Amino acid sequence: MRNSVLFICLSFLVLSVACEKNNKGEEPDFVETKLHTHRPVIEDINANCAGYYIGLPGSYEETKLKYPLIISLHGWGALGGADGLGEVVTYSIGSLLQDDKFPKMVAAGGKNYSFIVVTPRFKEWPVSTDVKEVIDHITAKYRIDASRIYICGASMGGAVAFNFGGDFPNIAAAIVPFAAARKIDNTQADNIARAGLPFWAFHNTKDQVAPVENTTTNINVIKAHNANPEPKMTIWEESSFGGDHHDCWTRACNPEYKENDMNIYEWMLQYHR
Repeated sequence: MRNSVLFICLSFLVLSVACEKNNKGEEPDFVETKLHTHRPVIEDINANCAGYYIGLPGSYEETKLKYPLIISLHGWGALGGADGLGEVVTYSIGSLLQDDKFPKMVAAGGKNYSFIVVTPRFKEWPVSTDVKEVIDHITAKYRIDASRIYICGASMGGAVAFNFGGDFPNIAAAIVPFAAARKIDNTQADNIARAGLPFWAFHNTKDQVAPVENTTTNINVIKAHNANPEPKMTIWEESSFGGDHHDCWTRACNPEYKENDMNIYEWMLQYHR
């Protein structure tokens, strides 16, 4: 009887140790209930970037979790230095954070995620290395899940997002450009396809600032290199705001806009490095 009790106790101890070992390293599925904080940070990351806005999950300081990162790239009209830094968050994802409308938490793959969002400000049209230096700076300073880095960008930022994917195809987990202002080259398209880097691009056909052909050509040339997953694009006829029909990002960034039951945030979280 005594031996049986000893055997049961030892078995329970082994089982307990095994469970602890199996769970070690797994981050808890944290439920975020607080709104993001959103503030400017003025510091020289490189010669072309004088600062950024950062949106942190409301409970960031209370956890030790690593978070997925969105780098949100602004358009040409917001170029500048440290003065007037707030110009970079007057539209796109930045405006959602400013208005407390950015989702506190996004469910994907049976788990909850909260994004860290960084909107850097550039003095001149940035190149891919500028974006990489921003990512390196942010990942060194904040708790970032390096397997879940996502790039979004509007107009100039959309063009830079495409270029970054082509120049550094193994850093981002997925890229979402809006109204891209330029085209990529064949080598960049091949790099994207070879890396299996997912893209979901948006544009309006009546865009009078950046021709829709920028996006359709970029996506089609990536497809021509047999990309897997195949890049997708959403092309609307016009902006809901009229005018020059350049703004496709407001609708695309809205968490309520979904295709195949996924908004852009849920879509991005399907992918990780």
